[in-house]
Amino acid sequence: MPMEVSPNAVVCIPDARLRSLFSLLLTDAGALVAACPDLDEAQRVLATRPCSLCVVTLADGMDVAEFLPAARAIAPDTKFLLIANREDVDEVMPLFQRGLHDALLQPINP
Repeated sequence: MPMEVSPNAVVCIPDARLRSLFSLLLTDAGALVAACPDLDEAQRVLATRPCSLCVVTLADGMDVAEFLPAARAIAPDTKFLLIANREDVDEVMPLFQRGLHDALLQPINP
């Protein structure tokens, strides 16, 4: 019987194109990725599978401030990365007190 492999990263981005892009980047880096369109699904994945990283975004209808403490309670070893626009920095900063580990502000200029 094949062994079920658990993802070690969750990508929760409502925009399908961006979700696919970040999933591909993490997969290319060797991660097993569960891609989720909403925070409810991401929380279900975190409750059932060990994940080292959860990537979320500030999108309309996504209450990251409520999600972070709940997700940290069920997955305390998971690191949370937020992708946000530079102009949202005032909204991002309080999220660090709610369990956010890091933020990637766009546009990204290499």
